[in-house]
Amino acid sequence: MKKDSRYRWYTIDILAFLILNIIILHYIDVQSAPILQQLNWMVIFIFALGVYRLTDIITQENVTDILRAPFRDKKIVNDKEVWEISDEGFRGFFGTLVSCNACMGVWVAMIIFYLFLLLPAATFTFMIIMALTGFERFFSKIYNFLEKRG
Repeated sequence: MKKDSRYRWYTIDILAFLILNIIILHYIDVQSAPILQQLNWMVIFIFALGVYRLTDIITQENVTDILRAPFRDKKIVNDKEVWEISDEGFRGFFGTLVSCNACMGVWVAMIIFYLFLLLPAATFTFMIIMALTGFERFFSKIYNFLEKRG
């Protein structure tokens, strides 16, 4: 993707994130939300692991290839077919977004936070499931690392 085009889309992404948060915070009184009174380090840890796992599913897992496919182009490299992020405008920008853990994690965290304010029980249940699978991925990575060393 051309450098100038990429930065323009990143600027739009940052502005969209800020404006969306301002609008939502304007309509939701976060200070008086009773559910936020119940937050403690354990709940935040569960949500952190859940956001990590959900972001990993969106950006890395085969099951979500269908979400990333419209933003990738098929190219032939060394007689092999590979899929690379598109170089074109919005497709390239969004392809980068849905393929980058750090980029997508910010958006996932925002969505999960607001869902938690609106639907606390359902969101918390979902995040516990995501946190458990996050633990599994974490220990799987440790196991794979130790297996390669040994």
